[in-house]
Amino acid sequence: MYCLVNERAGLLSQSINSNAQSVEKQLKAMFYKKIFGLSLKTRNVKILIVLLMLIASIVGFYLPGSLFNIDITNNINKAIILNKEENYNKAAILLEDLKDIKSPLVHNELGIAYLGMQDYKIAELEFKKAIKLFPYYSKPYRNLSILYSLKGETIDSSFSLSKYNELSKYSINNVLLYGKQKSIWDGIILRFVSALILMCFCLKLPLMITFLIKKHRLKIYEEQFADGLMLMSNALKTSTITLGENAFKLVSETATPPLSEEFAEIVVDYKRTDESTALSRLYQRMPTPDTKIFVHTIQTLKQQGGEVTEKFDSIYYSILERKKVQKKIKSMTAQGKAQIIMITVIPVILGLILDKLNHDIFKLMYTTFWGYILLTIAVLFGVIGYYFMYKIIDIKV
Repeated sequence: MYCLVNERAGLLSQSINSNAQSVEKQLKAMFYKKIFGLSLKTRNVKILIVLLMLIASIVGFYLPGSLFNIDITNNINKAIILNKEENYNKAAILLEDLKDIKSPLVHNELGIAYLGMQDYKIAELEFKKAIKLFPYYSKPYRNLSILYSLKGETIDSSFSLSKYNELSKYSINNVLLYGKQKSIWDGIILRFVSALILMCFCLKLPLMITFLIKKHRLKIYEEQFADGLMLMSNALKTSTITLGENAFKLVSETATPPLSEEFAEIVVDYKRTDESTALSRLYQRMPTPDTKIFVHTIQTLKQQGGEVTEKFDSIYYSILERKKVQKKIKSMTAQGKAQIIMITVIPVILGLILDKLNHDIFKLMYTTFWGYILLTIAVLFGVIGYYFMYKIIDIKV
């Protein structure tokens, strides 16, 4: 058993270390030097991942209980409304399921429901249970006074009324009335499963965030790339510079990040290596179709001995025309993207509607183990469906 636990701990440590190294490498490639105020090192990234996983495990452990408690609170409030509407039968049915909870409010409202149904014996027992759980709760005494009055027990009625008048002067915290609603050991398997799922999610969360940052940066770079080439083209036409280190330096000094950062890196690579390697590294860092066209064309012309300066305009205009086609395709597929978002969101909206219409049945989806399993499967199929639908309309140019 010890060996098995030790082996699993080793695998978890390896996974954390691998993810931390990957995050560090990708962020450094995007010229990040710090992460949440800390220097960008594998050790610091590992600490952040472990903290995330620790928070996720705590949240995951207490989440099922919190959802259960919210559901109980809603049911108690619903029963209170039903009692006010004199719908005692429904209130009693609702509260009978909550009798095991140590809540003075539940027993008091259950007593009111039975009092309304003229079942005085059970009503008296429920009021006394409420008082036993919380002796400073005034309302059960008032209700007992009414009950004894109906039974003709004037002495007990007067005593209960005096106790009510005595205690009603004091304010009571609602948390004490709702009581301890669920033990930490109840649904322990569900709690551990929930904690494990959130821990696994948070293990991969830094990589997901890094991927989104990289994707956003790549998008900005693509928008800036044509402008950078136009700047180089204009400089080449005036013959102030030739295509090489100086041309890229001009863009790095004039443009804004991330284009300026990437072209500044080309200048550094020019000094360390040759032109072909510097351009290849640009494509490795920013693998966009425009970069591929630019790098491969320049490298081919250099190898064949062609005049790059003369051909530079045609490279620039080819990329510009490609961007125009991309914009046209984007506008044509906009409706398809909107439909994908709608199809993805509709199950969530339907779930909320069903929960509102038939809460007692739908609550099983987020208060039981099998409910969590079904929700996980639903989310998984939703993500798979979104991926394949997006692939259909994602036209490459």
